[in-house]
Formats: sequence, structure tokens, C-alpha cells
Amino acid sequence: MSDQYLMSIDIGTTGIKAALYNDLACYVDGAYVEQPLTCERPGWAEQDPRAWWQGVVAATRQVLVKSKLDPGSILAISVTGQQPSPVFLDGEGEVLGKSLIWMDRRTSDECQCVADSIGSEALYNKTGLRADAMYGIYKIMWLQKHRPELSERLRYVLQPKDFINYRLTGKIASDYASSAAMQGLGLKTLRWEEEIFQAAGVPLSIMPELHDCTHILGNVSAQAASELGLSEETCVMVSAGDTTLSALGCGVMRAGDTAVVIGTSSDVVSCVRRPVFDHKQRIGCYPYVVPGLYITIAGANSSGIALRWLRDQLLGGGSAKPTYDELTEAASSVPPGCDGLLFLPYLSGERSPVYNPEARGIFAGISLMHSRPHFVRAVLEGVALSVHDRLSITRALGAEPARVVLSGGGAKSELWRQIITDMIGLPTRRADVSDSALLGAAMVAAVGSGLYSSLTEACEKMMRFSEDACPDEETHATYQKVYRLYKDLYEANVGFFSSLAQAGLD
Repeated sequence: MSDQYLMSIDIGTTGIKAALYNDLACYVDGAYVEQPLTCERPGWAEQDPRAWWQGVVAATRQVLVKSKLDPGSILAISVTGQQPSPVFLDGEGEVLGKSLIWMDRRTSDECQCVADSIGSEALYNKTGLRADAMYGIYKIMWLQKHRPELSERLRYVLQPKDFINYRLTGKIASDYASSAAMQGLGLKTLRWEEEIFQAAGVPLSIMPELHDCTHILGNVSAQAASELGLSEETCVMVSAGDTTLSALGCGVMRAGDTAVVIGTSSDVVSCVRRPVFDHKQRIGCYPYVVPGLYITIAGANSSGIALRWLRDQLLGGGSAKPTYDELTEAASSVPPGCDGLLFLPYLSGERSPVYNPEARGIFAGISLMHSRPHFVRAVLEGVALSVHDRLSITRALGAEPARVVLSGGGAKSELWRQIITDMIGLPTRRADVSDSALLGAAMVAAVGSGLYSSLTEACEKMMRFSEDACPDEETHATYQKVYRLYKDLYEANVGFFSSLAQAGLD
């Protein structure tokens, strides 16, 4: 057994995860602490960073007890987490109220103000991201307008993982990739863009100094070591946010590598050599954790959650609730194309590529011949159609995948993996990893602590893959026909979605 270990921590929306890996990248043990979410009004979503810290303390102590490891054997800690969910601190490093987390939508007026001042196209070309209320700079503006007594004391704005790093080390810094989620970072310059901050009325002085993710921020402080049961000899990485480290944990390392992560929502992430811009602003582009590389990001709101909704609401409840394996086994008896049944997976509006909060889910083409398995397969195919839709855009922009890796809960289904493979018409591999963000964080810790010389080497040593799949040409041809119907279905209902929203029936 190895005597050198790495700790990963993930500040998730639903809970805090802590995990230990040995220097051979083998998962040793983990712990999870659930986190509360406050939604006082429609469109609002807040969490208390102080609760994050208490969750980190609890999860860390749990994993140390379970593993029975000597804390001195933990070489490094790498923290990842949700973004953009800004943490507001005063000059003493104390938290100024709750964080308006990534799903909070109250800042649409602030977003529109900056977009109008700079121009939506100019803002996209500077940052690689379309103007959206989710990004951090607009949440600072909201604080200034609606909580002036707090904004007067505001001295630092950090991402969740940066706040935990501050509590671990007493030092303040961030990385390029997660800072891009503020929508104030120049994609090409990798510097805070003064013009954006001036338009927002936000002082640049409150933004942290930026480093590569493998930069050592410092060692665990005496106070933090006492609280968490850690050693003061353990170093802490600057690290990065969950989106980029999840891609790293899927083996995305070189230009052409693409990760398709099917969880509650889903992401299609492609690694590219230079920034990619879409004049229709359907995809975003971030600096990657590997210096000199970038990633395109296209996220969808409802993916795995659509299958859960179907199971829980329409296919039985309580003791009669079928398992996911039972659902997909039944769906495997249905032919590709579901005998003409289509599903539009926009159950909670949609991000890429349509960016329409009014969009809704639709089952179309229903006939008396369609059975429960048809509806299950239609959901699986609908999510795959969304993946294909997003990947088609990145391919059209020149980001042709050399390797496609599937991960997340949806990738555990052999049927769903094959549907996605047939839909995109490219060979795929499955990442053999229980949590790609935690593994990506462990890779960062391995490089920062000197176990490996680069993220490329760490990825080669620590990444493992399982099943490969190849597309069936006949099925792919069928899905191309279905894809055209899928696009037509959305376009034919845009006006209906708008009318439905205006009717105020939901």
C-alpha cells in the first residue's frame, strides 16, 4: 500500500465531497455532507459559504476516520466546486452574507446593463461567453444596488473553492479557468478586462490575483489543521472549478479530446488549441487548466433528470418504482427512432444551443402503438439528440473530436452509451471513474505536490477507461433523419413556448 496520498474536495450545490487517492490514482475513501439551499423567491438561489466550510470540516474528518490514515501522509489538497457562485468577503476575510450561486437568475437587469454598455457581441468576443445573468460580475452589481451596507465593506470576491482555500491557508488567489466564469476575464489576454468592470461599476481591486491551477497557494494553517485534523505540512493547490476539472478527470488533455458528461444536466466539452468563437453565441469558450489550451463548453439543463422525471412521475412510484436498469432493458427492445416518437428534453428551459428559458419538454408523434418502453427510449434519444446538436456546432466551428469520452451517471447505461455513439456517428470510450471532478482535482494535487511533472503525465498515469463503442452506420443514418425532425420540432414550437409563458399558466 502506498504511503503518499492526495485529498480532493468538491463544493457541490447539493453537498460537500471529500475523497482520498493514493499516488497510483486509486480511490481510497470518501465522505459526503449534504448542504442546504435557500430559494426565497422564484429565480433566487443562495447558499452560506460558512456552511460550506463546516461541511468541509465534517467531510474531511469523516474521511480521515474512515481511512485511518496518518494526516501527515497527505501530500496535497486540491479543492474544486461549483461556479460561478461568488463569495463576498470584507477586509478581515469575514463572509458578507450568502452567495448568489450559479443557478440564481435575479441579475438579468444588471446583465443587460453591461451588455448594452459594451455590446453583446463585443462582450462575447472579449470573454468567450454570451451575456448571461448566471455570471459572477452581475451578482456583485446586484449586491451594490440592493445591499449597499454590505457592498461598502466588500474587499474580496472569490469562487467557492477559493474561499475554502482561503480558510485552509489564509491566502487569497484564483485560477484563470474558474475566474472566466465571472465574465470579466479576457479570454485571449487572461487578464481582468478593465472596460467590463468600468461598465459594471465594479472595482478591479476586489478581484483576486490569478495563477495556474497547479500553483501551490500555501500549506494548511495551524488553525485549519486543528479544525480539520490535517497536517500543517500538507500543501494546498490553487486548483480550478468543477467544469474544467471534470473534463480533466475524463482524460481531456489534448486538442481534439471531447468529454460528454451526462448527469442531472449535461456538458459537451471539447479541447482546442485556440479560442473558438461562434457568431451565433451558441457555445462558450474557457481557458483550460492545461496552459495554452482552451475548451468549448455547451451545457444543457435537463438530461439525466429527464429520465428520473419520467420514472417518478409517469412510470410508477413508491415500491412500484422501476430501477434505471429495468427501464433501459425494456427500452432496448424498441428500435432506433422509437417508431416515430420524439422527445424534446427542455424540461427546465434550455441553455446551449437555443438559450431559451421559455422552452419546454415535448413528446411528439404519439400513437396508440407506443408503449412505456417507447417513452423511455424517446427520453434517452432526446438527450442524445441534444448532445449531437451541441457537438455538431463545435465540429462546424472547426473543433473536430479526435476522441470522445463519456462519463457521468448516464454513461453507466450500455444502451444510452450506444445511442449517443450512434447519434454522433463517432467512436466513444467510457471514463472508468466514479467522480471525474474529484479525480481531476487529484491530478492537480499530484502535479502540484511533485508526484508528476505535468497534467499530461498525471492524466496518462491516473486516467482509466473501460468500454469502447463504435457507431452503427445504419442506425446513424436513421438518427440523422430523427435529428432533422428534432430541429423542426423545436422551431415549430418557439412561438408556442412564448405564448405559454405569456399566458402565465405555470
